[in-house]
Amino acid sequence: METAHLLRLLSLFAVVQQVRSWSIIVPKTVTATEGSCVVVPCQTQPHTRVIWYKYHNINYPVVYDGLRPQTVEPQFRGRTSVLGNASKGNCTLMIDDVNTADNNLQIYVWINPGMKNTQKFHVQTITVSVERRTPIISVQRQLEEGEILEASCSIKHSCPSSPPSLQWTKSPFLINSTFMDFNSESEGQWLYRNLLCGIVTREMQDSKMKCSAQFKTFTTESQEITLNILYAPVILPESSCRQEEDIMRCFCLSEASPNASISWTADGNDTIPSLFTSFSTHEKNVVSGEIHVPLFGHCYG
Repeated sequence: METAHLLRLLSLFAVVQQVRSWSIIVPKTVTATEGSCVVVPCQTQPHTRVIWYKYHNINYPVVYDGLRPQTVEPQFRGRTSVLGNASKGNCTLMIDDVNTADNNLQIYVWINPGMKNTQKFHVQTITVSVERRTPIISVQRQLEEGEILEASCSIKHSCPSSPPSLQWTKSPFLINSTFMDFNSESEGQWLYRNLLCGIVTREMQDSKMKCSAQFKTFTTESQEITLNILYAPVILPESSCRQEEDIMRCFCLSEASPNASISWTADGNDTIPSLFTSFSTHEKNVVSGEIHVPLFGHCYG
């Protein structure tokens, strides 16, 4: 009987120790994206109340208090909330509308304040680092007329519930374009990517393309890229022949990428007689050629 009673006492003591010896799992640092929200993971035992504080060596500035929101510091009021299920030990904090003033913010959590089985965790502070992100644009290196263009616009952010809006500035000659969204976790943050697909046309040559990310209070833009389209030569309608006195002048204008070269054929022969004269000029994607052919056998009165 004495042994059984002792075991019950030891078991009860272990339960009391487990309740009073709180453990908490939080990261040392979190990276936040300016204009986004940031999630600060926090896991502990089941609890009834949570207060988050900004670290201060004298005062106790409140970052979040669901029971007494009036005590929250003005810079955090209306911007903070606690996520998850308290009965499962979730004490995760979310801060909305992250701004540059939040950079290097140090915070800590206090579980079940005002109870005997509570503990302050000011020794386990979390540092919030704020970064401004710009979207990254990428397109396959070589584009040919008629093939499918795949352009990607991506941005890292810290708010899984509300990613920024991605917008494209693209060539109006990109036809049958479609958009697809992808979301994934990446190094403690989230990667939001928009894929633009469409059929390449020669009119897109030298056109500009970029994308932008719209946050709540500002917009950031990617770098601008210039499209280089490969397409086969085409004879332009300005090409023609006309007679000027005793000379036939033929003009040929061709567009291609890379530049085409113009060659002349006389009576099925690629070798031009020495009496013929020809010359050509080159501009970007356009080459022009002209040939002068003497006319014989004409009588003039």
